[in-house]
Amino acid sequence: MDKKEFFFPSSDGDNRIHAIIWLPDRENYARPKGIVQIAHGMAEYAGRYEELAASLTARGFLVAGNDHLGHGRSVKSTGDWGHIAGAAGSACMVNDLHRLTRILKKRFPNCPYFLLGHSMGSFLARRYLMTYGRELNGAVLLGTGDHGAGAALAGLLLAELMKLCRGERFRSDLLRKLMFGSYNRRVRNPKSANDWVCSDPEIMKAYNSDPACTFVFTAGGVAALMKTLLFIGKRANIGHIPKNVPILMASGREDPVGNYGKAVEKVSRIYRRAGIRDITVKLFDHCRHELHNEVGRKAVHALIGDWLEEKAQIRQQ
Repeated sequence: MDKKEFFFPSSDGDNRIHAIIWLPDRENYARPKGIVQIAHGMAEYAGRYEELAASLTARGFLVAGNDHLGHGRSVKSTGDWGHIAGAAGSACMVNDLHRLTRILKKRFPNCPYFLLGHSMGSFLARRYLMTYGRELNGAVLLGTGDHGAGAALAGLLLAELMKLCRGERFRSDLLRKLMFGSYNRRVRNPKSANDWVCSDPEIMKAYNSDPACTFVFTAGGVAALMKTLLFIGKRANIGHIPKNVPILMASGREDPVGNYGKAVEKVSRIYRRAGIRDITVKLFDHCRHELHNEVGRKAVHALIGDWLEEKAQIRQQ
């Protein structure tokens, strides 16, 4: 597997977006089986998906991903981690995903194209489906959830109040505790505040020691996240998802973001009622939030790879 990195201008008109392409072997390089674009989660970066990318490139897929605004190397300095500026921050992150899509489609036209989003990236992927969904041949949503309009609106109002009183770059421990403070409640003998993320000790050791994963979102960043949740929860926006786009939803039964599987099943029911015909839901026992990094991740990678191969084959028929 070869890897290439590059930058492209963000849709916010100010930043540069860092992107990675993982290439399959030479036999499949010119005509990959399909393209899988990754939208990473909150407070992490695209480079953390290299093991998943390796499993997919081994099947002949080309895999790509970018660091969202306020993440990874898509910042001017590390002081910008967790900050997503402006009223249109949520839309900018989705538009940046689409810019990468356009770059890859220009280079590999007529290739089956899939978007895979994890956690916050799954929320962005859902907004992408509502905006650019006709350009996709399928979507994979990992660690997604449903927080409800009331909770998202309350979070947005609190973030906006903090922006007004302390500035949009203010980092609030209160906001962080309100969002994540209860997530460890089903973890026995947690060793860190982040144990709900994954049960693999080596993954968590690297995660907890990585400053690109342990920063606190600014009030502006929280506002952008809450606006994303409000957007994807609106019935009218859900109605814009193409009815024929296949969707795979996978989550751990010990993932608090998905309310231990209940919220994932709720989202699938909402989408089915909206007329989306091809939805697959898979919940993994004993797995926490980062399903693709869990102790049993080979089974997760196999599920994703098998599903992508099936949908790519249908697209090429």
